[in-house]
Amino acid sequence: MLLRLAGLRAELEAFDIRRVALRDDVYLVEYGDRVAAEGLLARLDTELRRVRAGLVHAVLPPGVSAPETGLEWLEACVRSALGVE
Repeated sequence: MLLRLAGLRAELEAFDIRRVALRDDVYLVEYGDRVAAEGLLARLDTELRRVRAGLVHAVLPPGVSAPETGLEWLEACVRSALGVE
């Protein structure tokens, strides 16, 4: 799982996303450039709750709750945004 997280972190850099952390039923997403980050965030197809500038909570969709399924969901979103299968 750590290797998958390291690979995902490298892909997230393309969207200037600096940190992603799972907290209960949301992913805490911290980013630098709002415009670049919105390239991914708009494709998440989930509720986004803005916390403050540079920080949003992405609510996990129904059926996604465990860390493993949350990671699979996030990886699929990033691959879709990058156009990678």
